[in-house]
Amino acid sequence: MKRIFIFLLTAAHVISVFSQNIPEGYILQYQQDFSGKEPISDFRSDDFQIWGVKSAGGNRFLEYNHSTDIDSSDHSPLSICLVDNYIFGDFIIEASIMLGGDSAGSDISILFGLKDSLQFYGVIIASTQEDKDSTVFIVENSQPVRVPSTLIRNIRCTPGKWHRIRVERDIVDTSIKVFFNDMKKPYLKTKDRTYIMGYIGFGSGSGKGKIDNIKIWSQTSIPEPAGFLIKNK
Repeated sequence: MKRIFIFLLTAAHVISVFSQNIPEGYILQYQQDFSGKEPISDFRSDDFQIWGVKSAGGNRFLEYNHSTDIDSSDHSPLSICLVDNYIFGDFIIEASIMLGGDSAGSDISILFGLKDSLQFYGVIIASTQEDKDSTVFIVENSQPVRVPSTLIRNIRCTPGKWHRIRVERDIVDTSIKVFFNDMKKPYLKTKDRTYIMGYIGFGSGSGKGKIDNIKIWSQTSIPEPAGFLIKNK
């Protein structure tokens, strides 16, 4: 009976690992569920008045809150919060996100390839998502430009509800794939080779929202503190 029990545990673990759809050779480089001590110390931001760790219903998460509604239709986030000490090339990031339930203009961006606060890629998720918003954008010298992308299906990020987002970056074939709730089938994909390596983070231009259960897999990462933005100690 004991052997059977061990086998079932092992099998369950294997199923769990493979259900994550992680390529061979990738390892979990970073994870954060905000349940530990001082998790905000993992991050750098341009404004910790906007970004902070909050709790509700016994759950803790990273929250952003803009005091005023601002038009961010140019796809350039007005505030950034990045994971410090990890530079990635190839990677997979997954995170739970929730847009503010009482704001009609909430948005969140998954940022990657960050060289500094003026050079990076991003994928925007908005509560008022339209086809034109479903794209990968690139910021060069603070000017956001849409990267021609293939939209496979439309998505809706319902405010006040947790959703799962996943971004895959392969620097060899230059691909970028974005998943929403369904972690096996991307809803958006493109290719671009402008930025090869950089930091990973989050951005927002309006409203408020929450981020939780962050996981980043990669074959390797470079341990180096970001030389830009503010470190919250």
